[in-house]
Amino acid sequence: MKALFFSCVAVLAFCVVAPGVGQETRPESARPVDESIFNVREGAPVAYYQGLQRELRNAYFQLPQDEKEAMKHREKVNRALREVNRNLAYTCLNATTKIADEAFSAYCKSLSAALDYQEMLETLAREKERAKPNLSRISYLEELEVLTEIAVYGRADDADALSALGDRLIEEALAEPARGERYSLYLSKMRQYDSDVADAFVAKAEERFNATDDRVLRRIALSLGGEKRYAELVGSEMTLEGLTVLGKDFDWSRYKGKTVLVVFFASDNRQTAELFRVPLALFSDYRDSGFDIVGYCVDDDPKSVSSFDRRYPYPWTTLSRLLSREAKDKDYVDPTAYYDLRKLPIAVLIGKGGKVVDADATNADIQAYLRKEYPNVK
Repeated sequence: MKALFFSCVAVLAFCVVAPGVGQETRPESARPVDESIFNVREGAPVAYYQGLQRELRNAYFQLPQDEKEAMKHREKVNRALREVNRNLAYTCLNATTKIADEAFSAYCKSLSAALDYQEMLETLAREKERAKPNLSRISYLEELEVLTEIAVYGRADDADALSALGDRLIEEALAEPARGERYSLYLSKMRQYDSDVADAFVAKAEERFNATDDRVLRRIALSLGGEKRYAELVGSEMTLEGLTVLGKDFDWSRYKGKTVLVVFFASDNRQTAELFRVPLALFSDYRDSGFDIVGYCVDDDPKSVSSFDRRYPYPWTTLSRLLSREAKDKDYVDPTAYYDLRKLPIAVLIGKGGKVVDADATNADIQAYLRKEYPNVK
């Protein structure tokens, strides 16, 4: 089993550092591998590293017949590809910012796939020590480092270490609330390995965060139970409140007895326009029969929100997460946190009885449901 596990890790690491390899054709006849390609030079030009990447990808499939030797060969290719990306990120003479950042991302992903937690910590320290730290790199690596740490402890069945990590995350968020914005992601990863530890983490975080006056922490506490709420949403009533894009209170009770489609979206998401294409036509056809739509816009740019109604004159009410969060006199429940909605856009279909019938409805699902519920509408 250990051999199988490390083989899988090696393959995963290779897929991370060398995307697209799975689509390449296996060479018809194996030829001897030039061992020099495994010695990656420091501080070379981009062309050298890109050429080396191609050679390493080809070499990946030139496997020895012996299984153990084949595994060693894959590991050598993966290590060399990792070194290529490390050099593109740090030592390359003429790498553009885009090339360097893409290589940095691939390098970090390969470390994570190989569970090389120590090297990730050293890379993170190196990034923070730079004269002008790249904050986006640091943020990305911090997130990946925690996910990797969870995987290391989880695969070792070390519940104590996993629990201690959860306690550390709570303390870090209390000191710097913005760090807690990633905790739903960490919780999902933690739950893959130990549901008891994950549940304990949620309980502790909710208790500690809700005991503060910080609105960010209280929202995060709400989101930690969101994954479970969303999983149980079908057959339940949905919580929806806040301010509209016009700054008015939203009255959810007005929709009682109607079939309602609630769409959570960002206006700059390309998939949003496609998702709204069919509902626009359906709204016109079924509105008089009892069908309605509610939008929930997650845009965080105040200018975007203030001009939303002019840019997108949808014939239904749209709520604003930004305005709802900033409301001074009320503490609205944020449904994107309450249900841990990270994949947007997403459409939730609610039946006339007020219960959710589909928590991730497609346009085809919506059309089929309306035809069934309103057969007399032509």
